[in-house]
Amino acid sequence: MPTDCDVLIIGAGPAGASAAALLQREGFRLLVVEKQRFPRFLIGESLLPHTMDLLDEAGLLGVAQAQSFIHKCGAVFYRNGQVCDFDFSNQFTPGWKYTFQVPRADFDKALADEVAARGVEIRYGHGVTAVRFDATHATATIEQPDGARRDVTARFILDCSGYGRVLPRLLDLERPSNFPVRESLFTHVTGDRRPEGREEGKIWICIHPDGGWIWIIPFSNGRTSVGVVAEPEFFKRFPGEPAEQLRAILMSDARAAERLADMEVVFAPQRITGYACGVKQFCGPRYALAGNATEFLDPIFSSGVTLALASANRAAKVITRELRGEAVDWQQDYVEFVKQGIDTFRAYVVAWYNGTLPDIFFAPGKTPAIMRQICSVLAGYVWDKTNPYVAQPERALPLLSRIVNFPQPAVPATEPAPPANVPDPRSKNFFSEDPLTAYDAKSEAQRIAFAPVVFQASRLLREHGILELIQRSGASGLTLDELTATVALPRYGIKVLLESGLGGGLLLVNDGRYTLSKVGYFVLRDPMTRINMDVVHEVCYRGMFELDTALKEGRPAGLKSLGDWKTFYEGLASLPPRTRDAWLAFDHYYSDQAFPAALPLVFADKPKRLLDVGGNTGKWAIQCAKFDPHVRVTIADLPPQLELARANLREQGFEGRVDLFATDLLDPARPLPGGHDAIWMSQFLDCFSEKEIVSILRRAAEAMSADSSLYILELLWDRQPNATAAFCLQQTSLYFACIANGNSQMYHSADLLRCIAASGLRVVEDRDEVGLYHTLLKCRKA
Repeated sequence: MPTDCDVLIIGAGPAGASAAALLQREGFRLLVVEKQRFPRFLIGESLLPHTMDLLDEAGLLGVAQAQSFIHKCGAVFYRNGQVCDFDFSNQFTPGWKYTFQVPRADFDKALADEVAARGVEIRYGHGVTAVRFDATHATATIEQPDGARRDVTARFILDCSGYGRVLPRLLDLERPSNFPVRESLFTHVTGDRRPEGREEGKIWICIHPDGGWIWIIPFSNGRTSVGVVAEPEFFKRFPGEPAEQLRAILMSDARAAERLADMEVVFAPQRITGYACGVKQFCGPRYALAGNATEFLDPIFSSGVTLALASANRAAKVITRELRGEAVDWQQDYVEFVKQGIDTFRAYVVAWYNGTLPDIFFAPGKTPAIMRQICSVLAGYVWDKTNPYVAQPERALPLLSRIVNFPQPAVPATEPAPPANVPDPRSKNFFSEDPLTAYDAKSEAQRIAFAPVVFQASRLLREHGILELIQRSGASGLTLDELTATVALPRYGIKVLLESGLGGGLLLVNDGRYTLSKVGYFVLRDPMTRINMDVVHEVCYRGMFELDTALKEGRPAGLKSLGDWKTFYEGLASLPPRTRDAWLAFDHYYSDQAFPAALPLVFADKPKRLLDVGGNTGKWAIQCAKFDPHVRVTIADLPPQLELARANLREQGFEGRVDLFATDLLDPARPLPGGHDAIWMSQFLDCFSEKEIVSILRRAAEAMSADSSLYILELLWDRQPNATAAFCLQQTSLYFACIANGNSQMYHSADLLRCIAASGLRVVEDRDEVGLYHTLLKCRKA
């Protein structure tokens, strides 16, 4: 049927304007309705550099640049006399080095006026009061400024209404946030004492000594936005009217007081409470949500406008394809993309408020390389998954906090290697004594006897959501009947799993109510436990029945449970997705958190040419190219692996700076290419037998000059920080024996050092706990 427009856009803010600009360029008939009149006041005034890419994509960057907004080139964080200064010129991800601080009334109106000048109809003072959808179109009831109502039909509705959240309210899509309720009290002031030059435009974030945090955002018109964010209890410590309250808070923080001592308030402070919100779904037939109509997290890190523009631009592209009759997968093409950005920022918001991120910002052991990676997140480049602090922030940030606050100095290069008959002090022996009583030892033996049963029961308690439900119940716990009403298993199945969980130590029971034990919590929540459990189940479990044969015959006899290959690596690309994903998560878990710590160590000598032996998909090469714009990298590996690397390099824009050298590294007749300042091997040698390691290292030594360095990054089980980490690596050796290739393992340091010495190399630097678990060995020709 004929419609009034192709796309009805609700909201004329940045998301609505950007989506309209893109859809108008494609020739669609548009109508934008906006409840408010422009210009109108709004917070969310500090943009991120990625905003510039998104404005440029919509053809709106020029109009923003014409407004003479002050340039924001970074962010400065203050805490108790400590300073952490991020400058956007020093990033990991290639992108814009600055952005703008914008009074939103001016910024939003400039974008909307530009879109209107291009022929898009914008009706201000018009609100949507009802919507309905049928098989061919959508209908919205519009309330006009005079109170009259009319229906507008469209082929699609895009909700960019921001805090108005029109479709979430009308379609019952609202979902409360799991963040604690926080308040924001804010205003604009004049008379602040700003830094000069490039520093003038940076946002200041001051962590208040009593909790909460303060923002200070300068504008080019002489005004400055100031605000405080904290939980409600914080504000109760500062009695009085909002203006008195805000001034008292600002003056009680040393940095803020120094800058704002002469401030004059422009308008009465405003307060927002409980602003965090979410939705049950991001889209449906003939509609989608963008910007703050989806989720709003928190003002910290100024993510709002970036997420609004990114989601609006993405939605406009998917809508274009759908309206042209193309097949569209909204979940894959839109929802997963938007959630990637939201979830990354969510991890940083959580880490900010639980103290992890401030501990990183002000840590004595933080490195420039790591801060560049975090700077890219703060710049809005939250879709660059080559950045480990984008790919897995929930795991990477807590781990990084531990690393940078407990730095371990390197062993001096002049320290001689210990004699062969003297134990290496860096080699820890967790297994020299028997701490158990006879009774405890017998109990542990019984646990080993039933270990496969307990493993599968624990996995199913996790997979069927039983542990999750019990944890959410808190101290009150859940009964068998309550679980039976919720879990998609028969009562009998739930009952026997619960009882196994009791014996396995995952659960506790009192008066028939089950609660989670500490062990159960870590089975449910610990990333390492999840990753290890998944790879054991998906890759190892069935094949381990053939372990005896594998050890006797020196071949991966258990691999037949997955496919007909000589080694696991040959069949990796052919594995079912769930199995392959489990292995990749396992394989990358350790290396991803070690790379940021290793990069500054490798580049301390400023290598110009680097050889990445066994470079696989090119992850390390890409990290090197981003870390040092002058380095040239060569990857040596099998041809199929190099094709994967080539695709990744092309996608990241580094194909011209990385060379590919096809070779069979197990062929002793094939030399490695020379002429490199540094050679790199990461979690590579553990894939080979000791004989094969010596062959590879000898060829590396032959390719080195007297000034070249070889860096070996490995997981050595005797160098781990605790017995549990050593245990995990020892058991991983049996995966190599039975599934992977039949002849390699996670090595003891003495074994690897012996191979290095036999290859004509000497260790000149030996550093443990690089990224917590790895050892980095720097070698030279003997």
